[in-house]
Amino acid sequence: MKGSIRAGIPLLLFLVLFLLPGCTQASFHLKMLQGAYAYSRGHYQDALVAYLPFADMEGEEGSVIAYNLGTVYHALGDETAFAKWKQAESAKDPETRFSAFYNLGLYYYDHGEYQNAYLYFLQALRLEPDDRDVRVNLELAYLKLSAFSAAPQVSEQGGTRDAPPERGIYLLDYLRKKEQARWKAREFAPPEGTWQDW
Repeated sequence: MKGSIRAGIPLLLFLVLFLLPGCTQASFHLKMLQGAYAYSRGHYQDALVAYLPFADMEGEEGSVIAYNLGTVYHALGDETAFAKWKQAESAKDPETRFSAFYNLGLYYYDHGEYQNAYLYFLQALRLEPDDRDVRVNLELAYLKLSAFSAAPQVSEQGGTRDAPPERGIYLLDYLRKKEQARWKAREFAPPEGTWQDW
């Protein structure tokens, strides 16, 4: 699996949230900065202590806190991370939503749920089409699905698992061709100042 769990929401987003109308609690923003700083230093318990008093917030701030709590819980090896990332996937901020989709995709992939991983990576790719890790992970999830769809498997409910969407084949082919075109264009471009007039 390519990439790693996306870290907490960057400092810039907290500064933007600080400037939003209706956000007048300086202590809230100070605690969020303390939590982000503690997380970045590997002090996960301190980050948890900073975030937990605001865990019940709603709205955009609540989504950011849920996402950050998910990253802390994941760092601590707690399965609560999944529920927090699910809570953050409805955020209005595209960066928060992208990170939640990406981390949920990794979570599902690590737990062998390749269909869900594929769908979450696809959603993340729609938000950040140039992110290389998402494209690689989407293809890995698709390859796992293809390998499992070759041999029919029975789900717990007694039915068979769905095959990956056919549209996924076209999407991966399109991305592969686009990436190849980028590399070829770079390969054939002469270095600047090398053209000579004979």
